[in-house]
Amino acid sequence: MDKPWQSTEVVSPDKAPSEPKILDEKQVRQVFQEAMEAQPAPPIIFIIYFQRNSFNLTAEFYKLLPEILEAIKSRKSHSIGVTGHTDLVGTPDYNRGLSLMRAKSVADVLASHGIDREIIEIEYYGKEKPLVVTPEGVAEPRNRRVEIVVR
Repeated sequence: MDKPWQSTEVVSPDKAPSEPKILDEKQVRQVFQEAMEAQPAPPIIFIIYFQRNSFNLTAEFYKLLPEILEAIKSRKSHSIGVTGHTDLVGTPDYNRGLSLMRAKSVADVLASHGIDREIIEIEYYGKEKPLVVTPEGVAEPRNRRVEIVVR
């Protein structure tokens, strides 16, 4: 088989499979419905931005919070990633600490809204994984963020 939607049939171990034939989408969905429904939904990613040198949550975060909580609830999520980042200003140690505080501030709010802390995985990278690559010392606002991944 070398084309999308191709199928073959095996009737017994001692007979060769049938020649491949093309199925239409409706047939494929009917035959493989259970397998397709068993696939996990792709993760939903939310990005929360922060002011420079701050881990205080913004009004934009609180506007987005109901959508984040609904995504967690509707997916019956058992794994939520909360990852802190900073821009490329400051020392590596300072930025790692700041990115941790940003991730913790988001995780604390999620927990205060009934999300089990056991399913929240906190990571922090400081300036190691910028969203927007800039030279060292550039205060890029889009790098000052926490990414929430709802699986």
